[in-house]
Amino acid sequence: MKAENQGFFAPQRLKATIFRRDTIAMSLKLPHNVENLSHNTDENTSCSLLERRFGGIKPYISELHFDVRAPAQQTTILAKMSPAQVKRQKAKAEARALKQRRKQSDKIQEEESKNERKLRKRWQILISKSGRQRVRWRKI
Repeated sequence: MKAENQGFFAPQRLKATIFRRDTIAMSLKLPHNVENLSHNTDENTSCSLLERRFGGIKPYISELHFDVRAPAQQTTILAKMSPAQVKRQKAKAEARALKQRRKQSDKIQEEESKNERKLRKRWQILISKSGRQRVRWRKI
């Protein structure tokens, strides 16, 4: 029970506790004339003893439901703006990423063309000198 309280109920600021019948009567401040069991009717004849006991104190307690409806779709202008804002932010982020990739590819192409120009210039120098003297190849 402690683990359930810490893991499930505590984040929602709730606490679950198991009580005996007399402790429940004290904590709920039930009047002494409250019956222990609900009256036997056609509807509750198939109910268990525990359910009949809770039927007797039903006006003093509230039921816990775990089936919670999904939130309703937002109809206000602010609620509609939020998804649109997220969409714009995603588009901006994609545009920035694309721009950065283009810059990197342009930079790489510029370096490659620069290297090609250097290589061409060396070739021209070597070719022009080859007529005068012997060509010596060196590593670039």
